[in-house]
Amino acid sequence: TATFELPAVTPGDYRLSAVGNGASGQQFAAQTIHVGTEDISGIRLVLSDTPTLSGTIRFTDANSPANAQAQASAFLPSDQTLLINASASGAFTIQQQVTPGEYTILIIKPPGYVIESIRQGGVEIPGRKISIPDAGQAAPLEIVLRKGGGAVEVHLASTNSAQDPVAITLL
Repeated sequence: TATFELPAVTPGDYRLSAVGNGASGQQFAAQTIHVGTEDISGIRLVLSDTPTLSGTIRFTDANSPANAQAQASAFLPSDQTLLINASASGAFTIQQQVTPGEYTILIIKPPGYVIESIRQGGVEIPGRKISIPDAGQAAPLEIVLRKGGGAVEVHLASTNSAQDPVAITLL
């Protein structure tokens, strides 16, 4: 058991979180609090094992590359990055590094592949944002990649014929 005090906290809503190490690995606890102009005491956080994230990366064609990778960058609770290395079958499980919060999935795709879908618990993910619960196992992730995608051809004109373009960016 440990006691901490955070002095001079500006009034507002916060997510109070703690990370520690237990016998089975990393543990996590969180609670949403509202700080006003009065002191708050008696908050009790209980550390529990961090959630598990598992799923598959699969390709729609038979000649897919082995050991595909997907990377998840966190918005909450920190700027933590998880590297997901799938097995040859496409399966992956991450337990020790995952903390609860909202994550945005960024995919490192093999050349020539595009994202067909990203699903969590069988539901298409809008904006590629997944949710990791405070405890237990997150709904499984399914990342589907396919060959193809459209090409973009750009014809750049300039009113100054002596100047070459420096860069073209597609966001």
